[in-house]
Order: sequence, then structure tokens, then C-alpha cells
Amino acid sequence: MDDTRRRGLTAADADALVFVAPKGGPIRYDKWRRRVWIRACQQAGLAGLALHDLRRVNATVLVAEGVNLKTAQARLGHSDPRLTLAVYAQATGEGDRTAANLLGDRLMPPSTANVRPRSRAKRAQTATSTTGTSAKDRL
Repeated sequence: MDDTRRRGLTAADADALVFVAPKGGPIRYDKWRRRVWIRACQQAGLAGLALHDLRRVNATVLVAEGVNLKTAQARLGHSDPRLTLAVYAQATGEGDRTAANLLGDRLMPPSTANVRPRSRAKRAQTATSTTGTSAKDRL
């Protein structure tokens, strides 16, 4: 913020560069990446992290935390929410565990959680003994 004030920038300067090279010109990505990004990533223990990975992490966290998809789309500047999901939002291990638990809760409510499932043969045998016909014959 101090740098933009020092350079006399205001909101009226819509086309002005916010981040500039040491001499005030535009930042050259290849030089910035080599001089700043790679060193910072190595010092942070994130060697190999690409700048674009930050967009992917941003989208993944927004979706994983339940942020409305239209909000995530707007924050990332995407024209279509499908792009946000298809390209940027990644599946997470925690999300997978949550999905498995939700499915388990739905299919096996707590009242039946301690009941051991019977084998297919025992279910068919029970069905035959109670109805006189097997489940297969009733289909």
C-alpha cells in the first residue's frame, strides 16, 4: 500500500501497474520467478510449487469449505462455474472421508450399526423359509 501511495496511484489509475520491477517498469515473469518465487518456495519448504498452483489451492479450499460455487467462480474470475470445478477444484482426502461417512450413515443408521450383515446365501435362505419361495423366484 505504501508503494502505491509513494508512486501517487489512486483508484482512478485503472491501467497503472500495482506491482512493478525495481526500476518501476513491468515485472518480467521469468526473472521474478527465478529471483523471487523459487527462492521463497524453497525457504518455505515448498520447492517445486508453481505460481498457478495457488489458484488450484484457492479453488479447492473454497469448494471444500462449502463456499457457494458462484462466489468461488467470481473470486477466481471464471466465466463458468464448470471451469472452477473441472479444472481447479481438486478432490480432497477429507472430502472423500466425509462423503463415505455420510453415505454410511444413510445406508446403515446408528440403530443397525452393530448388527453384522448376513451373507447373500443366508439372506436367500431366510427369505425362502419365511415365504416358501426364494427371493430369486419372486423376481
